[in-house]
Amino acid sequence: MGILIRCAITAVAVFVAGELVSGFELREGVVSLLIVAGILGLVNTVLGTVMRILSIPFPDRDAD
Repeated sequence: MGILIRCAITAVAVFVAGELVSGFELREGVVSLLIVAGILGLVNTVLGTVMRILSIPFPDRDAD
């Protein structure tokens, strides 16, 4: 259920950005908003996972 709420919030944010930013428009209505929200959600998931993995502290081998 949380994924659907995030997708809806992202779709609303994309809609607001389309209204406020000149030169940025979505022509297909709700369908394009949901597609963009899904793509952004996927990118955020992948990048978030990669950033969590990269932020794991590794032991210093030269500390002996």
